[in-house]
Amino acid sequence: MPYFYENPKNRIKLPTEYDRRVKYTEEDKQEVRDMHKQGMAQRAIARKTGISRRYISFILSPEKSKLCKEQFKERRKDGRYYPSKEEWAKTMREHRKYKYLILKTQNAK
Repeated sequence: MPYFYENPKNRIKLPTEYDRRVKYTEEDKQEVRDMHKQGMAQRAIARKTGISRRYISFILSPEKSKLCKEQFKERRKDGRYYPSKEEWAKTMREHRKYKYLILKTQNAK
């Protein structure tokens, strides 16, 4: 789970509802599995829920997801997916500002 810092020595966990990386909860994933068990096709589930068909296939078959992650790691070795240093620095600055704003709003409550 990601952290945000008021002070580098004080680590405070970032709550899941504020973590922008978490898109679908375990309840959402279970709902997809239930729909599939009832006989709905992946495309129909995708239209109904707004989740991509590819991600639905990953939910329904975790081994396929694992294989894709391994392939991604293999392709990453040649530097295909890395942003430039300037782009990465900009992204990190924006992320730190976001965490700081969350900290300020939680302290204000």
